[in-house]
Amino acid sequence: MNERHRAVRASPSPEGLAARADVSACRVARPEEWVECERRAVELARGRVLDVGCAVGRHMLAIAETCQVVGIDPSPGAVAIARAQGLDARLGSIQEPGGLGTFDSIMLLGGNLGLLASREEAPKVLDGFARLARADARLLAVGHDPYTVQLTDHQHYHLLNRRQGRLPGQVRMRLRYRGWSSSWFSRLLMSCDELARLIVNSEDWVMERCGQPDDLGFYLAVLRRKPGTGPDGVLGG
Repeated sequence: MNERHRAVRASPSPEGLAARADVSACRVARPEEWVECERRAVELARGRVLDVGCAVGRHMLAIAETCQVVGIDPSPGAVAIARAQGLDARLGSIQEPGGLGTFDSIMLLGGNLGLLASREEAPKVLDGFARLARADARLLAVGHDPYTVQLTDHQHYHLLNRRQGRLPGQVRMRLRYRGWSSSWFSRLLMSCDELARLIVNSEDWVMERCGQPDDLGFYLAVLRRKPGTGPDGVLGG
């Protein structure tokens, strides 16, 4: 178990935090404030939906009336706020999602396609999603093309990655807020072409479409579970 997972398990329960959660103090971005590819993703969500990295639940709120949606996030505070809004949010991560059942749609929004982490980790992450996916399920993922904004610092970082045998857009980062900071983790920024090459040998997923990046570099990728490979007959919990 890594440090991030230990921190999640050692944190106060979401139930205890939810009792103290002040939803009014948390501003949730409305759909009209999202990037276009996120709005398109929630329009495509169908059936039983998993929102991976749901945070305080802004995407869940948009589809709660039309879909059965479950969210997972490693932050107890975010989960507490989502639950205080009546959402089915649970503590979990892509490594340890918990007993969730299976889904028709899996959402990776807010740039969370980056959770594929690296060229080496991506197949393991996709295999984990396949175990949660019903037959013909869709993976609706917002990615970030690192080549859209050509800044000198970014280009230097890309060059260093290439020299180390990594994809240019792999970044090592952590989150900081006031006196708090998370553990370090990898995030993978990649183009549609790089994503296509990552999944070309996948036994479970095929690329259905990948949109052009917007001015900020964000795009929607839609992956579909290959026919005959989903966990048929398994009911979601």
